[in-house]
Amino acid sequence: MQRALWAIPARITSLIITSDEPWIPWELARIFDPETRAEGDFLCSRFTVARWLAGDGMTATLPNRGMTAIIPSTNLIYTGAEYEALQDLWPDDTLIALTDAAATTRDVIIRLKDSRLAGIVHVASHGAAGDDPAQSTITLSDGKLRPTDISRSTRYTRRPLIFFNACESGRTGFALAGLGGWAERFVQAGAGAFVGALWEVNDRLAAQFAAVFYEKLFGGAALGDAFTAARTAIRDAAPNNPTWLAYVLYGEPLSLLQAAPE
Repeated sequence: MQRALWAIPARITSLIITSDEPWIPWELARIFDPETRAEGDFLCSRFTVARWLAGDGMTATLPNRGMTAIIPSTNLIYTGAEYEALQDLWPDDTLIALTDAAATTRDVIIRLKDSRLAGIVHVASHGAAGDDPAQSTITLSDGKLRPTDISRSTRYTRRPLIFFNACESGRTGFALAGLGGWAERFVQAGAGAFVGALWEVNDRLAAQFAAVFYEKLFGGAALGDAFTAARTAIRDAAPNNPTWLAYVLYGEPLSLLQAAPE
């Protein structure tokens, strides 16, 4: 594999890994020169690394029919700025906001189980992943949201983009009933793309990642290019902070946001 990766021409910029193996941090793998054994960069610095799971195929387009922002009150001081950045980029009449006290467990679950879920769902809050990935949590205003709250019968018709900007939201693992975690639950429900973080992320850098990601995506960049631009921006801002390495993308790197409806 090392030789194959090293030999990939520079014009190839994306790498899609389709696997149900939850433990390998593909983005952190390093490429070595097979001849000299000189150490190369992280795989996610050489390529836009995207993941996918068995099930529905990837989609070449992402819906552009509204955004749902779920941002409960927490002690994360930069989530307010994160929401303001979303407001600046998205028309008010199609932005559904479940913020502060309105981000209740009941209302969030109803929204996430809706088969006609808004084209983009953005969540900014505290996240945690325990030994059982199916019991990972996102903090809401009145409790915790878990992957098991989104029933396996949920099927999205619009292939939404779902971004959980929360610590450990991108982790998957084996549960009693098979693979579990946020990415697994949403991909199996029909999401067109999922973005999350493998470990604890810095609040300020997380907000910056989201702002750059959406600015590029709404500006016409492909999903993978927007994701890589956001990763690069926070790496340049804080190269010694591992937040830039934490983010994972599930989806087709070349997919584009559909033109906004008239």
